[in-house]
Amino acid sequence: MEEKDTTSIGWFVVGLTLGALLGVLFAPKSGKETREGLAEGTREGRDYLAARGRQAQERVRSLVERGKEQVNDFAEKTKGIMERGRAQWSGLVDDKDRDAMSGSAERIAAAMEAGKEAFRSSTSESHS
Repeated sequence: MEEKDTTSIGWFVVGLTLGALLGVLFAPKSGKETREGLAEGTREGRDYLAARGRQAQERVRSLVERGKEQVNDFAEKTKGIMERGRAQWSGLVDDKDRDAMSGSAERIAAAMEAGKEAFRSSTSESHS
């Protein structure tokens, strides 16, 4: 199987070389004209690719700018919503309530820690 693949590739290369040789021999233009035509085609291709590259760059730049504007708009709206929420919260909760909630949070944290410690001691006693 491998020998057949190698043979096929070899015949392909031979055919390609023979085709290129015949193309040069029977070309309607001289070598100089052919080279000038190839050079002109290359220049046109390069110019085309450069123009398309600039267009793509402008498109990306435009999309990035639009994305930045949308993110900034979203951030401003979110900031406004958060400020209104804080104002409403402050109107509902006075300093005494905040102190009570702060104390509750501390008591809850202490109770959780005590529960963890009790669990640890009960599991260590059962393994002993």
